[in-house]
Amino acid sequence: MSLISRLSKREEQAWQRAAQLYGPLVYRWARRWGLQANDSEDLVQEVFQVLASGIDKFERQAGTGSFRRWLWGISRNKASDHFRKLAKDVQAAGGTAANEAMQNMASLPPEEYGEGDDFDVDASLVHRALALLESDFQPQTWRAFWRMAIDRQSAADVAEELGMTKKGVRQAKYRVLQRLRAELDDEIDGDAIAAIS
Repeated sequence: MSLISRLSKREEQAWQRAAQLYGPLVYRWARRWGLQANDSEDLVQEVFQVLASGIDKFERQAGTGSFRRWLWGISRNKASDHFRKLAKDVQAAGGTAANEAMQNMASLPPEEYGEGDDFDVDASLVHRALALLESDFQPQTWRAFWRMAIDRQSAADVAEELGMTKKGVRQAKYRVLQRLRAELDDEIDGDAIAAIS
């Protein structure tokens, strides 16, 4: 079952996974929009509160309905709320600077305006997802996947090293990749998974 399906069913472990997987991305967006570290942390919490109360409203649509894009929209709205609040309090440190920051926030989703600094959102999500998934597999299954998919060793070499059959090594790789795809629920560019498969 995909992570989004498990979120809809209100599974506690799914919410922890979502926070570990997408929390750093929301934090990064907040920092790029000019929020301070503490405000960015608060924004992550606010976004996940909205997400928790509205996950049933999420509906995937062809081309534009990705979960990450929806999450970005929630994040942007919460950041705009933050800057509006600062702009209202003219005597505070915000004022004109807060209004300028709000106006300068990108109006396009991150896939369209780019993350800059050669940051690869998909690769980042894949790496975080893999770190979270490791404990879901037997050590030998994980090792076979890692040696073949990440270290680019042949099935024959990995089978010999781990005392498995070539078929068993390929099955281990397949099982982990299938779980990775389900965990990310097609949220990443196929090239990011293809790069490790």
